[in-house]
Amino acid sequence: MGILATFGNEGWVKFYRLRKFEQSLVEKNGKIAQSSFSLRQEIEDLKDTHLVERYIRNVLGFVRDDEIIYEIRTTETSKGDLQ
Repeated sequence: MGILATFGNEGWVKFYRLRKFEQSLVEKNGKIAQSSFSLRQEIEDLKDTHLVERYIRNVLGFVRDDEIIYEIRTTETSKGDLQ
């Protein structure tokens, strides 16, 4: 009788819904924390000029003014480019 008085007629249902809602919030919070950690790591990486230069060179294909790029093609690649 004391438990029914504490939670009321609909109390257990509301309690259960609130616990499920709490669990979903904890899960979302964990995902946000993980995303935040990844973004902070990326920010730290961007502070390292060597990593930024490597990214620019590898991904964007930039070269320095005093550099020359030689691209060596095989005969198979050359034939494929002409068609």
